[in-house]
Amino acid sequence: MKLLIAADNRKSSGETLLRIINSYGKFHNIRIAGYSKSLDKLNADWNIDALLDWTGKSKSINIESSNYALLSREIKRFKPDLIISDLEPYCSSIAIEQGIKLWQVSPTLLYYAIEDRVFINKYYSKNILKSNRYQGFMNYIIRNSDKRLILSHLGDIENAPQLSEEFDWVRPPINNVLSLRASAIALSDIYFGGMKEKSIIDYSDEESILCSKFNDLFLKQKETTINDNVKYLSQFLESSI
Repeated sequence: MKLLIAADNRKSSGETLLRIINSYGKFHNIRIAGYSKSLDKLNADWNIDALLDWTGKSKSINIESSNYALLSREIKRFKPDLIISDLEPYCSSIAIEQGIKLWQVSPTLLYYAIEDRVFINKYYSKNILKSNRYQGFMNYIIRNSDKRLILSHLGDIENAPQLSEEFDWVRPPINNVLSLRASAIALSDIYFGGMKEKSIIDYSDEESILCSKFNDLFLKQKETTINDNVKYLSQFLESSI
């Protein structure tokens, strides 16, 4: 299957991207899009930093630029069967425009799928919430995606959080390689590996905040449990072929 995987503009998104590639890359024809912050040392097909507003004045997504048009043409040339996006707005928008199957596979979907987020909004809204116009665009992307898969170990815990019906859990690829920065991957490694380490919250990274705080809120058990109803990404991919 021809896949385009799009990482979002945050460090932790690169961890998810790397784990997915290492786990499933040999089974699919994968191309990568992302930002310098998320790609780190990965060899990406498209670094899309040029789509960012470096002035900091824009409060919404710009899909009128020549760089966006160029990325759209390149994706059309590749003709992916599926775009897997970590809530990356530009590749998601292009998928919707071109009628390409689009899956959101992201830990940050937790914010949109769980109603019990009063605690998050009260203390961390400035770190997470963007402008209303930007947030409206993200809601548009989520609404028009074919799947909305929350990458998290929380789907496997006892008394897992209740999700809105349009969302599903997806189990992160398990590798037990611990990152010091709290992220969906690091917290999953801790949970499934039965480790006692503590990850450090990066308050400049919305994923780190969301995953850590929801983990503290919902994970009360000492033993690791597995929910047989939760699938790996590979199982979703196999069923879509």
